[in-house]
Amino acid sequence: MKKLVSLMVFLLSTGSVQAKVFDFSVSDGGFVSSGAPSWIYTGMQWQTNNELNNTVNYLSRRFIANQSDMSFSLNHSYSFEQPNDFFDGGIVEFSINSASFNRFSPIGGYPVAISITDGCDGFGWQNCWSGNSQGFVTDTILISGLAVGDTVDMRFHAFWDDIILANGLAWQLRALDVNGGVTADLLSTTTVPVPASIWLLGTGILTLLGIGRKRC
Repeated sequence: MKKLVSLMVFLLSTGSVQAKVFDFSVSDGGFVSSGAPSWIYTGMQWQTNNELNNTVNYLSRRFIANQSDMSFSLNHSYSFEQPNDFFDGGIVEFSINSASFNRFSPIGGYPVAISITDGCDGFGWQNCWSGNSQGFVTDTILISGLAVGDTVDMRFHAFWDDIILANGLAWQLRALDVNGGVTADLLSTTTVPVPASIWLLGTGILTLLGIGRKRC
């Protein structure tokens, strides 16, 4: 009987895809700030100010993959060093199964071109979000080749050098839509309905369990 119950739970759980929508006007989503200046949760969004002195900060969260592909769609606004230098900026990095963090590019790439004299020096002159986004924009990052159960640590990584300071807020995050994975604590998880065929199979197993009990 225990084996039948386990089989039914497995079938029902694998028959659904978990989607996680973080609306930061509702909660902080369990993200954690580290480094300086600190990310600040205002009750409406996560945000960080511009800074000097070669500072670095992170905003992080762990997810668990439940399929081979995951997507992360971020609604954000940024205003780093500009208009001509673009040395300060931000990127998104991921660590799979606690390996080293690696930089991932959004669909369409980061907007600042690589240049020895005009680029994100804190990221080894690689492209980053720098300059001004001119309001809130949505960027999507895709990860493929995962195995079900892989841990996927996501972090927003911002960097400032010690030369020019932009005024005001550097980076603001309003929402994050994650597909193909769930948070480790499974909080506020929306489950896509299980296909009817899976429910029918589950019902059949429950019927068998009922018959088995009567015969015991």
